[in-house]
Amino acid sequence: MDECDLDNVIRRVDNIPAKTEPGQVLVTVDIRTGQYTLQPPLPLLRRKHHIFYIVGNSSSARHTAQCKGNIVTIADYSNDTEVRIYPSYRIVCPKGYEGMFAAAVAGEAPPLTQLNARIDVYVQDYLDKNEYLGKKVSKFFQNIKEERQRLADSIQESAKTEMRAFLSVRIHLEGESDLATFHITDLHIPVHLKDATDAFNVIIVADLNVDPDNRITALMRYKQVDQLPEIVSKMVKAFCRDTVSVNEFFKGFDESGLTSKLRELLLARLRKVGRVLGRFIVRADKVDGFPKDVYCSFKFEHTPFGYPNPITIDNHLQLRVEDIAKYRSRGALDIQIWARETLTRTIKDAIFEWSYLEILLEFEELRKKIESKLAEEATRVGCAVKVLISRPIMKENSYRELKTYPFLFQNLPTKETGLTVNLNVAATLSIPDLMKIKDFLDRQENILSIMETASRAALENILHHQDPETVFMRFTDSVREVTLQGQLQEAIKRKLEDSLFAQVQNVTVSPAPNQMVDHIQKMIGASKPEEFIVDLRGHGKPYCYCGNLWVTGVHENGWERIKQHSFQLSDIVNYFVSFLTAELVNRKPDQLTITSAKHREMLETFINHKASEEISKRFGMKIEIANFRLSPSEILKKLGMESELNLETQLKVLESQRSAKATVIQQNQAFLEAENQGDLNKLADLTKEMDKARRRVGGNAFDDEDDGRIFQQLKEEGEERRSHLGLTEFQQNIVPGVVEFDSLVMRGTSRQDGEASMRELLEEIDKGNDSQKPILAPPKPDSPALERKAIVPTDSSE
Repeated sequence: MDECDLDNVIRRVDNIPAKTEPGQVLVTVDIRTGQYTLQPPLPLLRRKHHIFYIVGNSSSARHTAQCKGNIVTIADYSNDTEVRIYPSYRIVCPKGYEGMFAAAVAGEAPPLTQLNARIDVYVQDYLDKNEYLGKKVSKFFQNIKEERQRLADSIQESAKTEMRAFLSVRIHLEGESDLATFHITDLHIPVHLKDATDAFNVIIVADLNVDPDNRITALMRYKQVDQLPEIVSKMVKAFCRDTVSVNEFFKGFDESGLTSKLRELLLARLRKVGRVLGRFIVRADKVDGFPKDVYCSFKFEHTPFGYPNPITIDNHLQLRVEDIAKYRSRGALDIQIWARETLTRTIKDAIFEWSYLEILLEFEELRKKIESKLAEEATRVGCAVKVLISRPIMKENSYRELKTYPFLFQNLPTKETGLTVNLNVAATLSIPDLMKIKDFLDRQENILSIMETASRAALENILHHQDPETVFMRFTDSVREVTLQGQLQEAIKRKLEDSLFAQVQNVTVSPAPNQMVDHIQKMIGASKPEEFIVDLRGHGKPYCYCGNLWVTGVHENGWERIKQHSFQLSDIVNYFVSFLTAELVNRKPDQLTITSAKHREMLETFINHKASEEISKRFGMKIEIANFRLSPSEILKKLGMESELNLETQLKVLESQRSAKATVIQQNQAFLEAENQGDLNKLADLTKEMDKARRRVGGNAFDDEDDGRIFQQLKEEGEERRSHLGLTEFQQNIVPGVVEFDSLVMRGTSRQDGEASMRELLEEIDKGNDSQKPILAPPKPDSPALERKAIVPTDSSE
C-alpha cells in the first residue's frame, strides 16, 4: 500500500475555514502544551504554536483511511538472521474524540508521519515487553503466525487507549510475496571419487521450491538465494568424495542408487534455509567415454578329430563392463579383440579331441562350461558375460529348428487293385533332442528319407482299406465325424513322433493333380445336362423322343472301367441313344405313346433303370435321365397327319377353321341379341349363316366366293407368320389349340342352348390351348369384327 488517504480522517490547515462539512470538526492544538480546543482562537490571540486540524469522525463512512506503517527489522544476531515486518491499517476517529485524536498526532510533521511514529512506538513496546529484540527472537520466528496476530491486537489496543482512534491492523513480512522456486540448470561440479585420484564432472539440474511448512525461514534467507547453488555444490562434492566409487559413477547415479541418497542429504540441508527439492537430476559427465555394453559376433573353423573337413563354429557374445576401476587398470583394452581371442582359444581347447558326432550331440553341454570359463576370464578385466550363443554350423542342426518338409507320394494303392492315388504331404516339425536319434546319426542315415518312409507307411496303412469313391470323390467329406484327409494327417503325425521323436506342429495332406479325377469331375460338374434325341422313324416307327442326360457320379463297381478315362460325355450320350433305340424299336405303339404325365413318369423311370445298368457296365458311370418326352415334331404324328405335310395345306385348313370359329362366336352373340329383341327375320338369316359356319368348322371345302376370299387372306397371313416363326414353334403353339377346337361339338341354336353353347365353347377353347393364354371374349353386337389372331393366341410377333 503505497498511498495513504489519511486526509479523509485528519488534515492540517493553515487558515481557519469559514465552515466545515458535516461530520468534520475544526480542532486547534497548542503544540507546546498539547492542549486542544474545538473553538478557533480570536485573531488577536493566535500564536505560532497554534496548529489547526480538520478531523472527520465516524458519523460518515467516507471519513476512513487505509495506510501503511513503517518497516521494523527484527534481527537475531546469534544466527545472523533477520525478518522485516510492517503494519497496514484502516483508521477511523470516533465521534466526540476528534480533539484527543488531533492532539495525539499533532506536531510540526504531517499527521501521517506523526501517526506512523506513534505506531512504531507501539511495535517497539510490544517487542521489548516480549524480549523479541533479545535472546528470544527465535521464538518470534517459530510462532510467527500467532505473534503477528498478537502484535496487531497490541497496536489496536494502544491506539484506542492513547489516541481514542479505532485501528484495524495487519502485520506483513517484507518479501513474502516475492518468494519463488529457485532453478538450477546444468550446474557443472568438479568432483573426486573415493577410489580414484582423477577429477570427474557431475552435472546437476534442480528446482529448489519454497518449503510450505517453513516459509519464514525461506523469508529470512530471502536475500541469500544466490548462495543456494553454492550450498548444492558443496553437498555434491562431499557426497562424491565420501560415497561414490568409480564403478558406481560410470554405471550411472540412477542405476547405482546414488541419486536417491544424494537427494536425501540435500533435502536435510535445504530445509535449514526454507527450501525443498522438486525436480532433481544428477548425471556423470563421462569424459573418458568408457563402454557399457559390448556386442561382438564372429566365426572360426575347426576340424573335428577323424573328420576330413572343417566345420564352422558361430559365436555371438554380449559383455558388460561392470568394474570400471579394474577395466581402467588394463589400459587401452579393445574388448572385441579380447573376446574373440579368448573365446576361440577356450572352445578349441575344449573340443580338441572331439569327433564330429560328439560335437553335434554334446556341444550344448560344453557351451555351458565354455561360458563359465569365459566368465572367469572376463572378471579379470572388469567385465561380465551377459549372453553367449555359440554353436557349430552342421547340417543336422537344422532338424532342431521348426521347418516344413514337403513330400510327393505317387502310386499309393487303394482298395481297388491297380487303382492308385498321388498325395502331397507337408509336415511342419522339429527334432529338439538329436540325442534321441543318435542311432540313425551313427549309421549316417538320411533323416529326410526316414521321414518320407515313415509318412508313406502311415498313408499306405490306411489307404489300402479305402474304396476309390472315398479316396477320389470324398477325400474331405466327413465320414463318421472324421474325414479321410484328417485320418491320414493324424496317422502321419503319430508316425513321425514315434519314429523320430519329433515335435510335430502341423501335417497337411492334399490330393495331387489326377487326370482321371479331373475328367470325371468335369463330366459331373457340367453346368447343364446333355440333350439327346431318340428317333425311331427310320426304324418303321413314327415316333421321336428327346430328353436330358446327367452324369451323377461313378458307379461303385465302375472304377475298373474308368481307369483309362478315354471316353467323353458325348460317347455316353451316343451309346445311350443307340441302346434306347434298340430297346424301344420293337415295342407296341400303345407302349410308345405318351398319353399322360403318369405314363411319361413310368416310362422315364423304366428308362433310367435300364440305361443306368447299361451305362455302368460300359463306362462305370452313374447317369440320370430327366424330362423324357415326345419330340415336338411328333405332335403332328400323334394327330394322324403325314410327316411331310405341306405347310401351305396346314395353313389353309387351320386358318379356315380359325375364321369359321370367329364367325360362329360372332353369330351366336348376334343370335342371342336378335332372340332377345324378337326379330324373326333376322333369326332366320342368322340360322342359315350359322349352318354354313358349322360346316366350315367341321372341315368342309371352300365352295363359295366368300370362302375363296377368306382363304386367300388366310394364305397371305400364314406366309407372313411363317417368315417370323419356325416350324417347330408354329407346331407347338398353333396346332394344339386348333386340334382341340376340332374335337368340340357345336350345340343347339335355341336361346338357352345357344348361350350355354357359347359359354362352354369359350371355356373349352381356353382350356385346350397349350399356350395357357386367355381367349378374348366375343364382341358386343355393335363392336367391330373380332380379329382372327385373338381367337387362337400365339407367341408370334403379331
